[in-house]
Amino acid sequence: MKLICLMLFVSALVRSSPAQEFNAKVSAQERQVGANSDQKYILIEHKGPRQSDEKRGLILILPGGPGSKDFVPFCANVLTLWGIPTNFVAAELIAPQWSTNKDRIVWPGKSFPDPRAKFATEDFLAAVINDVSGLRKIDERFVFTLGWSSSGHVLYSASVSNEKVRGSIIAMSRFLPGTFPNLEQVRGKNYFLYHSPEDQICPFAEAKLAEQTLKEHGANVKLVTYKGGHGWVPNTYYCDRIKEGIEWLKGINSEPHGPANGSQPIRPETNRTSSAAGSRR
Repeated sequence: MKLICLMLFVSALVRSSPAQEFNAKVSAQERQVGANSDQKYILIEHKGPRQSDEKRGLILILPGGPGSKDFVPFCANVLTLWGIPTNFVAAELIAPQWSTNKDRIVWPGKSFPDPRAKFATEDFLAAVINDVSGLRKIDERFVFTLGWSSSGHVLYSASVSNEKVRGSIIAMSRFLPGTFPNLEQVRGKNYFLYHSPEDQICPFAEAKLAEQTLKEHGANVKLVTYKGGHGWVPNTYYCDRIKEGIEWLKGINSEPHGPANGSQPIRPETNRTSSAAGSRR
């Protein structure tokens, strides 16, 4: 039943809009990890002058739905432009299509494997971290993941299996405690959760369970809610929330011993940058 619910994420997708031009303030470059043609990602950056020795943070984006290249304009023109600080680089992973089945596991991982997959998504994510770190000067304290819906299970898994991941922003995703080999592994890890109580695809009760369970096992957790159900809902200021999530994670990782279950206040809505993009699931 759990697997069926996970695969239903794809059928809940709102179709992506046609390809569009990138905003003049961001750049997007398609890259491949070594000789592996199945490990492709988009390197997205804010344009502008930089110091030659400047280190930047890294946000690894694993889109929900089918995880396809159709999400590149959204990740570049909306999430990166308005939600990711200029002193961060973004890398959007493109999900390999191991099957044409609409109910496939989009991001096969250690918790939900697919025998047709040539590698686990956790390994793909690790390879991208290494590749970007070879291209740009990355501040290892600020390597965070961002994902939603179909990729949530991988972000939870990578948070405990990859020591380079220092924080996770997980939106509108399932939380299944039984998929963790050992919940004690979350001690000291950092999770910013974003979920709507009206979500009919990924139950909000699981986000509350995640908050409670992860905190009980020593993780730093912040759960932020929004109205409107599953997806990036217009007029919910989700780019503001993502940016605040990144700053929250950055603050924790800037301190020798981050505040246990830190609870910095979420600022009130400040702009409408996330209202014009439409709902993306």
